[in-house]
Amino acid sequence: MNGEDHVDRIGHLTTLAGYVHWQLTGEKVLGIGDASGMFPIDIASGGYDAAMLAQFDHLAAEAGVDLRLADLLPTIMLAGERAGELTETGRETARSGRATSSRRCAVPAGGRCRDWDGGHELGRAAHRERQRRHQHLRDDRARARAQPSPPRARPGHYAGRGPGGDGALQQRCQ
Repeated sequence: MNGEDHVDRIGHLTTLAGYVHWQLTGEKVLGIGDASGMFPIDIASGGYDAAMLAQFDHLAAEAGVDLRLADLLPTIMLAGERAGELTETGRETARSGRATSSRRCAVPAGGRCRDWDGGHELGRAAHRERQRRHQHLRDDRARARAQPSPPRARPGHYAGRGPGGDGALQQRCQ
């Protein structure tokens, strides 16, 4: 709308996550969460808001710009939907740890790389260990919240601290 020269050369719009996905798979897609940050989503259709796309296209045409926004935006994918496969270049780029050149990987939208059998790269035992640690941390936080707070003389100040100070920081500055 400002008459910038580069507008006719715009090939597509995406986010950083979409760019990385495009480089790894060659697919111009985004998970619905990232896509909703780029342009409003119509909840009923699960796609971009058609009325707002039409409004944008109308304003662009009035400004003399020959483009359709729907052609520039990435395809919306829901979590778990098949969003492409790693290209040979993408496989080389993503190779790390257990990954090998013979390993084929399905890349779900907005998700982690999964083997063809649907299992995460992490083994089941590692997954259980992460769940156990998470539960332990959550229980510790719940116990900490259950302990009574120290009495306050006024908001932001605790008993035992000097007037107007923040305890240890105040002591270091004296």
